[in-house]
Amino acid sequence: MDILNNFYVDGDNRIRLNTRVIVVRDYKTTEKTDYDDTTYYVNDESYKEWTEQLIPKHQLNELISDELLDTSENAWMDGIQLRTDNHAKEIAQIAAYGSMDAYNASLDETRDEYLLDLDCRISAVELGI
Repeated sequence: MDILNNFYVDGDNRIRLNTRVIVVRDYKTTEKTDYDDTTYYVNDESYKEWTEQLIPKHQLNELISDELLDTSENAWMDGIQLRTDNHAKEIAQIAAYGSMDAYNASLDETRDEYLLDLDCRISAVELGI
């Protein structure tokens, strides 16, 4: 499974977690002899829509598999604001940090604050303060 399947990006450009993986069988005819199976990674809201609205009300759809995803490893990423339009690449880079602390330390703002603090300390040493 690709790690990117665990996430989706909401309307505010924030990373959100998918909680389930479902497999929906889409029959091509009412005789139900020919079909395609499609895998969807969904959040709780989408899962509810699939199971309560889309599948029961459409005779050519059938829920084949429903599995809860283990998102504990990546739960720290939920809510992070994306900064670029290349969501897949940015999510993969953020996931590579492994924790919120490591991700926060990599941000430009954090490095700028560190460098400013370091510059002040060096200046103080040079002035003999």
